[in-house]
Amino acid sequence: LNLIEKYFDCKIPQFEKSIMDEDDKKIIQESENLLPLVKSGMFEYKNSVVMEAIFLLIRNLNRYIDQNKPWKLINTNKLKTANTLYIVIESLRIAALSLMPVLTEKMIVLLNSIGYDRIKSKDDILKFRIMDADFKFYLLIPGKKISGKILLFPRIEIEKSKSAVGAEVKSEIKLITIDDFKNIKLKTAKVLQAENVPDTDKLLNLVIDIGGEKRNIVAGIAKFYKPQ
Repeated sequence: LNLIEKYFDCKIPQFEKSIMDEDDKKIIQESENLLPLVKSGMFEYKNSVVMEAIFLLIRNLNRYIDQNKPWKLINTNKLKTANTLYIVIESLRIAALSLMPVLTEKMIVLLNSIGYDRIKSKDDILKFRIMDADFKFYLLIPGKKISGKILLFPRIEIEKSKSAVGAEVKSEIKLITIDDFKNIKLKTAKVLQAENVPDTDKLLNLVIDIGGEKRNIVAGIAKFYKPQ
């Protein structure tokens, strides 16, 4: 997004199919192939397969950017640079749609920032539904304004202060009242299935039963618990 903001005035670049090379076609094909992998994995409760397919595409996108080096290419071939960046944000859009069940609110922010504003809130997901047609390539409109820089996962800073004698003092913590606590609904869950999330050492993908209802969650407990 930073490169589009810098070189194309925060507008989705024009895409010219006639100058595509084999690397371009390979990334586009991989993006278009993501939907059947996601659908089959979800229907079969193979969430690790789904996550691996999504993050493989993202890794290959990073490799594609490194190979093409658009920050250098812009000096010699603006058309090729435009194609490269268009392919990147279109593939990113498809990856974001695939991650909607896991990171719904964050992916809505990302999709809106790259000019795909059909879904603006959680309510729109129920209203419009994500269809197979949403995963087709070339849906982003060249020339459309995008948001530019976004920060999806800001770093959390814990403020600390020191007294005059240098002793560290903990920041004030706001506690809930007993009335607030009474409104909390606690549930226990039975873990039915656990798998490591590929390419991470902290995350486990869990299938849980919370009393007649099965859910998929990702938990950062892999350093403390094994899937077995």
